[in-house]
Amino acid sequence: MMNKERSDGVSIVIASYNSAKRIGECLSHLANQKDVDGIPIEILLIDNNSHDRTSEIARVAWKDLGDPFPLRVISHEKPGVTGARLRGFEESRHRYAIICDDDNWLAPDYVRKVSDLFERLPEVGVLGGVAHPEPQTYLPTWFDDNKSLFACGHRELDTGLITGIDGWVWGAGMAFRLDVFDRLLEAGFTNAALGRTSSSMLCGEDVEWCHWFTIAGFGIWFDHSLQLTHSIEDRKLTDEYLMTLTEGIKVSNRLLDDYYPIIRGTELREKSTYSHPVLVLR
Repeated sequence: MMNKERSDGVSIVIASYNSAKRIGECLSHLANQKDVDGIPIEILLIDNNSHDRTSEIARVAWKDLGDPFPLRVISHEKPGVTGARLRGFEESRHRYAIICDDDNWLAPDYVRKVSDLFERLPEVGVLGGVAHPEPQTYLPTWFDDNKSLFACGHRELDTGLITGIDGWVWGAGMAFRLDVFDRLLEAGFTNAALGRTSSSMLCGEDVEWCHWFTIAGFGIWFDHSLQLTHSIEDRKLTDEYLMTLTEGIKVSNRLLDDYYPIIRGTELREKSTYSHPVLVLR
């Protein structure tokens, strides 16, 4: 990824594993993006070793939707959502990236608003918004109290900058400046949180990436106008899944504890010494 040239536009990265039953609806919402004339867009579907014809079904579905912009299907055999997403970022051609999981349905104005916000807010490195749950059948009684574990809701945030150790947004729908992300990797940033695999519920790579941008001096921006729907399968709405998810998040949070003093130090330096503290990225 060293010295990779990025062009204007938005790359939408979908890390998928056995997504045959989900990918069609995800793609239909991407095909329905409005007011995107003049915005170069591409979709990268990273097939993370699926065995249910995900890639084939995605290609057919996209063709049936009229091929509104380029779709590239890339095979990534090593298990794990973090590695699949990183492969998607590496293969992306544009300066802005959006993470769209295979069970995410982006609102029709999502891509347009991401592009507009980044153009209007050059000091912001990461954008995120509101995710609304959509169950296959019904939501259990415990869901509302635990919706944040499923990357749903808005964390009671107002539109604007979120700072400090709480300066992060959901990975689902997260958008960021990919050219800055390139330089973070080149500077030696690596993930402590390695993300989920078929056998592990560890997560947190999305929060960690937000911390990278914070340390580098870029803002994290939450916006209520960025809306998506998170389609949740029934198998993820059981008590057993909730317990496993909770434990995975607890372990992941411990992996990210080392960022707190770093970010706290960055805040103190900003207040006392620098008006615009940034790692050598600009």
